[in-house]
Amino acid sequence: MKKQFFLAISIWILISIHKGYGADTLATHYRIVEVASGEEISVDTLADRLAKASVVFFGEEHDDPVAHALELAVLKRLYLHWHGAMALSMEMFQTDIQPIVDEYIDDVISERNFIKEARAWKNYGDYRSLLHFVKEHRIDFLAANTPDRYSNLANRKGLPALDSLSAWAKSFLPPLPIDTLGGAYHEKFFKQMEGAHFIGMQYVYQAHCLWDANMAWVIARYLKNHPQRKVLHINGRFHSDDHLGIIQQLQIRYRPGTKVLSISSVASPAFRSNEEMRAYARNADFLILTDAGLERTH
Repeated sequence: MKKQFFLAISIWILISIHKGYGADTLATHYRIVEVASGEEISVDTLADRLAKASVVFFGEEHDDPVAHALELAVLKRLYLHWHGAMALSMEMFQTDIQPIVDEYIDDVISERNFIKEARAWKNYGDYRSLLHFVKEHRIDFLAANTPDRYSNLANRKGLPALDSLSAWAKSFLPPLPIDTLGGAYHEKFFKQMEGAHFIGMQYVYQAHCLWDANMAWVIARYLKNHPQRKVLHINGRFHSDDHLGIIQQLQIRYRPGTKVLSISSVASPAFRSNEEMRAYARNADFLILTDAGLERTH
């Protein structure tokens, strides 16, 4: 009983600390630019242009309150553009908890049970409004990421270790073997890791590629089964910046020819600077610079 009480209090705190910013109240704290034209645009115009894609990738920084507010704004607008024929896909939930998400959306289980059993991130409050919109409007939801236990296996022993898994375990993963794709993404990853190339880091890179492949595979499988529907996918921006990572896996390996548009949201103290905008322009089709001076969500 005491354990349940403290669990309830913890969940209440988790939800309560979310700042609850809206895109309108943050209007002076971000800029959106269409990279190809260099045009600065509104959220409405952003959604108009994103609606032409089959898959939209929103690359965020996980603790950015502006990005979280804009994700909801984009979701609401794409829902209207796509007449509800869509899915919200998220890095923040793993493939093996898809039935739990479905039960929550169908009102079978409580939010408290959902948070616990879906292994929600510690900043669940940042994503709560997205889940509530999905639930209210009966939108399909895709728990897209690799279960921790299997990414940990790849992290410790490399991708070949996945071959030893049971058929049941493999049902949560993309078809094996995983293509690490190499090239620009490999270089980008190790540059981020400050050039560390020892064997353990190669395994970390392979696990990272597993996440990308898993998310791309979940999206591709959904589109194969629902060819008239569209997908909005939320992920950390490293996974989709420079049109690499998940986008590369989707377009090269799992669903070539898919029309994709991407957003990269970057928090910067100089978000009003055109020079800063140019510095990040190659990240995506649409660049959002947000005010790094706002308090982070966690």
